[in-house]
Amino acid sequence: MEAIIQRVRPYLSIFIVTIMLFSFLYFKFGAHHIPDFDSYYHVKMAKIMLEKGFIKEFPWMYFTFQKDHFTNPYLLFHMYLAFWVLLFKSIPMVGAKWGMLVLTALIPVACLRIVNLFSTKWNFFFALLFFACLTPMVYSRFIVARPHVLSTLLLLVGVELLARRKWWMLFALAWIYSYSYSACFLLPILAGISAIVFSINQKKIVWEPIFFSVTGMIMGLSINPAFPHNLNFLYIVTFKMGIGHSAYAGRELLSLPAWPLFMSHIFTLSIIFAGLLTVMMTTRKCSENSVFIFAVSGFFLMLMAHSVRFSEYWPFMAMISVAVLFIEFFDNNKTAVSFFRRYLSIICMCVFVIVGFFNVSSSYKNIITIIPMAELNEIMNVLNRDAKEGDIVYTEDWEMFSPMFYECDKVNYMLGLDPETMKVAHPGLFTLWFMINRGRVIDENIPQNISMIEKYTHDPEITKIRMDMENGLFALNVPSLIKRAFNAKWILITHGHYGEEYDMKSFFARYPQEIIQSAGNRFFTLYKVK
Repeated sequence: MEAIIQRVRPYLSIFIVTIMLFSFLYFKFGAHHIPDFDSYYHVKMAKIMLEKGFIKEFPWMYFTFQKDHFTNPYLLFHMYLAFWVLLFKSIPMVGAKWGMLVLTALIPVACLRIVNLFSTKWNFFFALLFFACLTPMVYSRFIVARPHVLSTLLLLVGVELLARRKWWMLFALAWIYSYSYSACFLLPILAGISAIVFSINQKKIVWEPIFFSVTGMIMGLSINPAFPHNLNFLYIVTFKMGIGHSAYAGRELLSLPAWPLFMSHIFTLSIIFAGLLTVMMTTRKCSENSVFIFAVSGFFLMLMAHSVRFSEYWPFMAMISVAVLFIEFFDNNKTAVSFFRRYLSIICMCVFVIVGFFNVSSSYKNIITIIPMAELNEIMNVLNRDAKEGDIVYTEDWEMFSPMFYECDKVNYMLGLDPETMKVAHPGLFTLWFMINRGRVIDENIPQNISMIEKYTHDPEITKIRMDMENGLFALNVPSLIKRAFNAKWILITHGHYGEEYDMKSFFARYPQEIIQSAGNRFFTLYKVK
């Protein structure tokens, strides 16, 4: 029993410390609020799963490819959230926060397990290093109810399984991971990196990592409620929304500027640089697993530079790499162990107290006011009261879809989560929607705009609109065009979200004969189309 306690103690300690740290961040925002758009979507999906089970249609994003063939790439994550939402049924946001706290606290435990594959002498040093290296971006991305937290945890477990050569467990994990995240190919990529490293070191082909991970992923994609539509979803997310870098993509898919990226991780990069200098000054050969860890860290560094979406993975792998560097070259040197455990731990503690506290407060200040929920609830209450089931609401702000959907699922919205989902399904309508929102469509140039969009997109829906226009079936003004093109019964405008230059409220005020203002405040205006 005592031996078990000794083994569990370091993991339990870092788990509790993480719970304490992130509890401050989670609950200082208030019990019923999460400072992130997509979190509302994920909590709402957990509630829908409890009410309806697995759904195959998603009318709430009416003009996207998800409407008729819904694919839920975060199935396991939503099932996990559903448990906590059910546990806190009257206050689902509190339940979601507790669920995310547990996931977040398991991440340093997973990191520590990887480090302990090399040595158990450095646990205290690594715990301090872990918190010292976290940046404001990492803190802000881990205090939300989003699937990348679960993805990070599962990928860290995957790294451990690859390092321990647990192939059947890797197969099971790859199967599970395919239900957890839209980028389900990440685990097979890590397996491919391990196969290359192990093959070079052993001078023979090591096929097991790739075979078991890819087979597990294929099984998960095949045995899926959304099969085969989930394969189309994976293709679109990977090649059109991810690698493609669409001009309309959200900030999640944009690249990080080099200088802010460097400065935000300067402490971690400095320690890694010092560790690499140490490696270059010695003739000792790195172990197979340590080379694998460094290679994975390099891969995640490139991913982080490519897209904000992958910014949370590298800091954890970088910290593991630093710990492995010190273990590889100093673990058997008692003098060095004593020196580094004593003095470097003090440095890490100071960095955490100074920089870590700044990171926590900085992340809190950056995101606390991101969603005006009180004002949004005022608008959603009107829709819940006056709208009919299935009414389509024209919205020009696709990011606000998630909190809108959370508060009112009685109506259907244009699109959500990513504008590319609409562009793929309805290219002509998407172009029209985009031009209206940018003020490029006015009454006088509607015929020219419709003709241009038809020629550019070859969309039969736009051709039908042009024919109706030529036959005089709707008036040549923007509200009538919105009603005809999108069958919208309501128009919901967001004011000044991320500094939009075009004032749509003033524009729509010119049409009192076409639309009636039903509600409004400093952030939103809701119109009913006559």
